[in-house]
Amino acid sequence: MKFSNPRTTAVFEDWPFGGSQRCRMEFKIESHPTRGERCIRTSTTANNRVGKPKKSTYSTMCRIVDGNDGKTYILEYNQVYKMIHVRESNLKYSFKTAYPGDPDYDELWKMLYHDSSAVSQDINIH
Repeated sequence: MKFSNPRTTAVFEDWPFGGSQRCRMEFKIESHPTRGERCIRTSTTANNRVGKPKKSTYSTMCRIVDGNDGKTYILEYNQVYKMIHVRESNLKYSFKTAYPGDPDYDELWKMLYHDSSAVSQDINIH
């Protein structure tokens, strides 16, 4: 699996919402000065009803990326365990976890570090 387009916000106007319904889905990365970053997913239905935001747990760094399978994923870096967690866009299921030494680890790290102006200077990788 290859990932591209790392970003901190993403809006999809035609997201599947169950059955034949579609909605507007917004993903954004929230930053907290001591806890880190997490992804928040919010839906807005056709009649402008905003759903309750779904939130992931805090990680050191997070990015929204596109997979080459046409799906959206969330990359999360945990500084304590030095692992990169790839989460599905529903924020419930894990797609993959990579540790230092894994073949995909360096490529995933580059996706996280791309456009990471909020990254603390004390993060040591590897």
